[in-house]
Amino acid sequence: MPASRTKMLALGSGLMLLAAVVPGLRFRGEPKVLYRLGGVELERVDRALLPQDERVDADNGDLLIANGSIVLTIGASTASAARRANHGVILDVADRNFRDDGMDSFRVGLQLAGKSARLRTQRVEALRDANVPFIRVSAQDPDSGVVLTTDVRLSRNKNTVEIVTELSNRGAQELVARVGDEVAWPGVPTFAPAVGEVEASGRKSVPWLARRGAITYGLVFPQGEAEVEFRAHRSETDQTCWSAPLPLAPGASASYRRLLVVT
Repeated sequence: MPASRTKMLALGSGLMLLAAVVPGLRFRGEPKVLYRLGGVELERVDRALLPQDERVDADNGDLLIANGSIVLTIGASTASAARRANHGVILDVADRNFRDDGMDSFRVGLQLAGKSARLRTQRVEALRDANVPFIRVSAQDPDSGVVLTTDVRLSRNKNTVEIVTELSNRGAQELVARVGDEVAWPGVPTFAPAVGEVEASGRKSVPWLARRGAITYGLVFPQGEAEVEFRAHRSETDQTCWSAPLPLAPGASASYRRLLVVT
């Protein structure tokens, strides 16, 4: 056997042995998988392994969850001011090959007594239950004591993202809260039922809204219509989708669920 080939085989065997005995060791080109369960995989983002496309916003240290049909990323890194601004924000939603990502950002906000709250993201966690891994974003309004935990879940081979926000009032005052999803999917106008393509700013209560394209997104509100504040800019629209008012007595909790359909 040639000496060069012998050296290559010896090196390969040595690397395999090293990987087996050193926990957490991985080689370049191998994703850092945190959980793999129930047809869903959750990993820490390595930007070098993602397509070098300007539409891909995730960066090193963020979280990526995939189920064979959908890939979704959430900002989890606080390494810089720019990354901290995206802490807890859904950054990319695309097919399994990361093509045609039309989602710019999906940010969960809070309104109390008709005014926007000063919501601060505290943690972005990779978690799992008995069935699948999921991502949890925890945030708090320091002025009122309201705490939000938002779970983002995928199921095996389904084209739906389930987003559930739990609100807890840890303050001493009774409050009326609304969850607001700030959705930016530029490039084309938003479509809303009984409206069509939204071409002017305004408000409308709708059971769902959508964005057409190579990948079509639909945001569905199964608990009842959302009041959507549309902001139209030439040929595209972004919006904040407000839940119905949620009364919160001191110590009380409430839940708000919506579905992001990706086709």
